[in-house]
Amino acid sequence: DGATPQERPLRHVWNACLGAGRANEALRADWQAHFREAVEVLGARTVRFHGIFHDDMFVYRATYGGGFGPDNVLPEPVITFSYVDKVVDFILDVGARPFVELGFMPRALATQTQTLFWWKAHCSPPNDMGAWAELVRATVQQWVDRYGVD
Repeated sequence: DGATPQERPLRHVWNACLGAGRANEALRADWQAHFREAVEVLGARTVRFHGIFHDDMFVYRATYGGGFGPDNVLPEPVITFSYVDKVVDFILDVGARPFVELGFMPRALATQTQTLFWWKAHCSPPNDMGAWAELVRATVQQWVDRYGVD
């Protein structure tokens, strides 16, 4: 447009996005009430949080056992979006959009057992890049199928 950066108005894009802790917290009624208020009162339009792939979202399972004895390895990993869908559905229903962060690593795909934070975030690279790529691909496909490309 020919205008110098000094002549252009400064858009306050940071006012439109909230940081909100962990994805699992967005399943709680109190979090949802607070976020709804942030959208309605503050005009928040996007939200970013950690842990969409954290084990407490139950997205990626490579074993089963129920805590009664050793886990058994599944023939194929199971990818489930029930909790992720609930979170994204709520965000969209209140008129906002998620700012997606693909993390943290599911324990079953982590190369290391050491975690960060009290909620045990796995921060290591994947132990199987093909499985990680499939998880990311399946997640994006789930969102395209459920919500469309926009």
